[in-house]
Amino acid sequence: MAQITISGRVFYEKKKPYVDFPVTNGRDTVRTDSEGRYKIEAKLWDVIYFYRLDRKFRSYEIATPHYVLTETPHQSYDAFVHSIDFFKCDRGRKKPDMLFVLDGVPIEKKDKESFKERLRNGEFFQYSLKKNAFFSSRISNYYDYILYVYTKDYYNEHIKDKEKKE
Repeated sequence: MAQITISGRVFYEKKKPYVDFPVTNGRDTVRTDSEGRYKIEAKLWDVIYFYRLDRKFRSYEIATPHYVLTETPHQSYDAFVHSIDFFKCDRGRKKPDMLFVLDGVPIEKKDKESFKERLRNGEFFQYSLKKNAFFSSRISNYYDYILYVYTKDYYNEHIKDKEKKE
């Protein structure tokens, strides 16, 4: 598996560079330089987050996350930061995350990193990536991406014949 580097710039109002802004892949955090530039190592299926809590103004400074969906070694992503009042209700909004589902069962948050490692190592038979997807009929289960992963037995028993009919 190739190492992936994500680099870019973080901006706020009128494309001003955001200095010392945190960027994280969930394992490591880097900060932007004096020009708003960052560079962070990533792995396939990582999500790169741009956010900071501003206690003084009681808000989150946040940008749209970057999803690492390909093994392209060098990826570029510029982020534009905006503020959200942290008392504001976020019901009905997409979860800025990726849900992993193995044989129809969602992977728990505590098991997500080890599952992604198993996925990167080719342990599973097949997968299907859905964008802007609901996992169930509940609005709280609306994700940017859902990755449905299958073992060979489950795929052959439950999925293969359905795909032929469609």
